[in-house]
Amino acid sequence: MKTTHYLLILLIALAAGWTTSAPDAWAQTPRPKISTSVDRPRDSVRAELQNGRVRLIAKKDLGWPGGRTHFVEGLEGRCVGLFVGNIGLDTDPFLCMLMEDGGVEIISHASLGVWSDFSYRHFTSSGRLPGLKHIVGFYEDTVVDGPVCSCGIFATDRDGHQHEVKSCSRPVGQISHQAGDRQHLLLIYPDWTMKYIVSQPRGNCLYEYFGRLRSIKRDYKNNTFDFRYDMLTRTAYPGELGAGASPKTSPCTESGSFRMVENEKEGEWGYDMTVLSGTIDFGTKQGASARYK
Repeated sequence: MKTTHYLLILLIALAAGWTTSAPDAWAQTPRPKISTSVDRPRDSVRAELQNGRVRLIAKKDLGWPGGRTHFVEGLEGRCVGLFVGNIGLDTDPFLCMLMEDGGVEIISHASLGVWSDFSYRHFTSSGRLPGLKHIVGFYEDTVVDGPVCSCGIFATDRDGHQHEVKSCSRPVGQISHQAGDRQHLLLIYPDWTMKYIVSQPRGNCLYEYFGRLRSIKRDYKNNTFDFRYDMLTRTAYPGELGAGASPKTSPCTESGSFRMVENEKEGEWGYDMTVLSGTIDFGTKQGASARYK
């Protein structure tokens, strides 16, 4: 019954753009939208639905393995609607995927290799975003934070209430920590995904984890950010398996949490990472933090 109910709402939204029993709540906001395909002229990637899956098509060569077509991986259910918009101060496209039960998952174009900020691309969705339920559509609007104005995506639920679709904004990008003869590389993507890579000198990769992040606490005043992580896969490389061995990726259920404190030391900005829980040490020593920059 629930699935039928949400599909009915979806069909109404697709046909009329939007409907609700409380028009006064949204009369001043843009009409929420969803579609079975999205393709903005300025974007490097377009997307379309295919039997509940999301098919990505690169409009230029982005170096994707296997060609210019790839499906979004890790969706937690069947996708029934798409929306693309920007989040943040820069033009940073996010693909919003409306699921059959009214939940929402996203993937950032940054994860797909559109920007050079990330040397490792991936195609895995964010998983279900917390706080977004019974959603029927999306729209873009301006987010005002004091003197700063930025782009934002908002999700509208079946009762006409608006919810901002949050991205991971700090920390984000590639940061690393050197501990002895090992380099620890941490990539935090805007769509709440992460990759942690451990290698030896000259790029001899040992192993890597890939997973998802969720915010526990964001204290912008003190530049302190606490995250929970849930790893999805672990890949072992020849540096760990032995020369000549092929990389081996296995499912992983490691989970835990860490704290990142942004500060300046010796004229250089970076992050002090402290492990709060879990067995992955991220290059830290027991009871101490590791400097990532």
